[in-house]
Amino acid sequence: KIVGGRTSETTCTSTTYPTCSGGAVFVTGVDSLFEARSVFFTDNTAASGGAVYGTVQATISVQDSTFSQNHASKGVAGALGMLSYSGASMNTSNTRFEANTANYHGGAVAVYEQDKVPWRTTTGTFNNCAFIDNTATNEFGGAIFFVGAKLVLEGDGNKFMGNVAGGG
Repeated sequence: KIVGGRTSETTCTSTTYPTCSGGAVFVTGVDSLFEARSVFFTDNTAASGGAVYGTVQATISVQDSTFSQNHASKGVAGALGMLSYSGASMNTSNTRFEANTANYHGGAVAVYEQDKVPWRTTTGTFNNCAFIDNTATNEFGGAIFFVGAKLVLEGDGNKFMGNVAGGG
């Protein structure tokens, strides 16, 4: 759990994926929980999940935070990403994603559900978030990219401005 603070200019230097995921934070394992409140994630780099990346059935909760200028150099999720095997969750509120880049999918956020089980669905919920000037350089989802998972945009406070996807 991180409450307040800043992670900046962190670079994961391994050349293999997924070894180098989550430039600032990597979360994995059944029932694993990562919480961040009032945190600035700035200038972090990894192959995927420039700042934060979760796998398996992890839960990621981010509130009142900022992801700015993070980069996924070889893969997906410029700022925040997840590769799940059923039942993971990502809950984000009052958070700003700005000027993050991914080489492929999800300039700001990417979530993949690998092993869909009908009674356990990976869900990503965003409430009152801003997605500004994020870029998926070579593929899809300038701001957000979801595959096999449930995307929930709650309320009318989510904003999308100036996001770009190279593939569409």
